[in-house]
Amino acid sequence: MSYRALSICVLSVVVLATILLVSGCPSQETEGPAVGEPPLVPEPVPTGEPGVEQPGPGEPAVEVAEFEWTATPTIDDIPAGPVAGMMNGKPFVAQTVRVEDNEDGTFDLQISSKALEDPDDPGGIISGDDGWELTFSMEEGTTGTMQWAVEDEKDFDQEHVYYWYARGDEGPMSVNYSWGAVLEITEWTVQEPEEGSDVVGTMKGRVLLVMDDDEKSWVGGEFEAPVYVW
Repeated sequence: MSYRALSICVLSVVVLATILLVSGCPSQETEGPAVGEPPLVPEPVPTGEPGVEQPGPGEPAVEVAEFEWTATPTIDDIPAGPVAGMMNGKPFVAQTVRVEDNEDGTFDLQISSKALEDPDDPGGIISGDDGWELTFSMEEGTTGTMQWAVEDEKDFDQEHVYYWYARGDEGPMSVNYSWGAVLEITEWTVQEPEEGSDVVGTMKGRVLLVMDDDEKSWVGGEFEAPVYVW
C-alpha cells in the first residue's frame, strides 16, 4: 500500500470516530403502554389493619373517634361528635338514632347503621342493618345521667344492651355479652303526636355503650333523636 493510500485510510478512520463521538450512541427506548392503551393503575397499598373493611371506590372514608375501651365508662369517656364506634372488630357509624317509648316506663335507645327508609316515619322498619340497643327506665321528660359498669348487677327487664350485625340471607346475628354504659340526657321534650304520626317527643344527649366481647366493641357520641311509640 502506498503512503498516500495509507494516509487516506487513517484520515477516514479519524473522521468516522469524530462523527460517532459527536452524535453519541443510540439511546434505548423506555417501555410504556402502547398507543391507545390506558395507563397502568397502581395496586392499592394494604393498610395493615386486619378486620377493618376499607371503603370502596367513591365511598367516603369511615372516621371513628379514638377511644380506649373501659369496663367502667363515665361521662368523660364519651367521644365528641356523632355516634360511632367499633362493632365486632369493624368500624361502625350511626345513620339513625331514635328512642322507642315502650309505654311501660322503659325506653329503647336504638342506634342503626342505616338511614330510615322513610325519613317522615321515625318509627319505620330498618332492615339489613347493623345496630345497637340500650334499654333503660326513666321518668318521661326528665333529664339526668345513668351509668353502669360491666361488673354491675342489672335488671334485664329494666336495663339491657346488645348489638346485632347483618349476615345476608342468614339473617342478623345478635350479640349479648356483659356490658357497661353511660347515658346523659340533656333535653327531653314531650308532645302529643300529630295526626298520622307516632312521634311523642325529642331527646338530646350523649351515650357510650361498651361490650365485653372478644373484640371489645363499643359505640358512643352525641345525639338528637325522635321519641316514638310503636
